[in-house]
Amino acid sequence: MQVVAQSVNHQEVARFLKDGERAIAQSRFDDAIDRCRAGLDKLGSAYVRAEVIDDTGLKLVAADLLRREGKIENASSMYCRMLAVRLEQFIGK
Repeated sequence: MQVVAQSVNHQEVARFLKDGERAIAQSRFDDAIDRCRAGLDKLGSAYVRAEVIDDTGLKLVAADLLRREGKIENASSMYCRMLAVRLEQFIGK
């Protein structure tokens, strides 16, 4: 079975991250979550590297829990950090 590589525009994903970070700076935490989650969705699993142990999925679960607990500022920071980590892994492939 042949695996087809996903086509991801890393510049588009980077724009989602930048928009999310800008929203955090403006205390628009729900917007930040929306932007960074959109970037995570766009990137999908294209960032995965066999030689890297990836714990970002667990951290995203923690971000979901923070959000449900009403800790929206912390959650937004975590979502955007995980997007930054995954984007860095993708670019470094």
